[in-house]
Amino acid sequence: MEKEYNVSIDDNGTAFLVVINMGTEKRFVVGAFNSLGAAWEHIRWMYRIETQEFTVGKKKVPVTDWIAGMKKAGYLD
Repeated sequence: MEKEYNVSIDDNGTAFLVVINMGTEKRFVVGAFNSLGAAWEHIRWMYRIETQEFTVGKKKVPVTDWIAGMKKAGYLD
């Protein structure tokens, strides 16, 4: 079964929300964080817990590429 999930961060003014399928009728908030860094860490954690494939952000970057890019840029350890 092909799963198509996209994970994004939505800043609602109070918290940084980690959202699956933002902008669709299947929008699902999975967490709220006080900082953008904590939201990024949560996305990495979502991949680590079961190594499921999904994309990140408007450009739909594969999660493994997103994590590598965030590490290279110094945003994730």
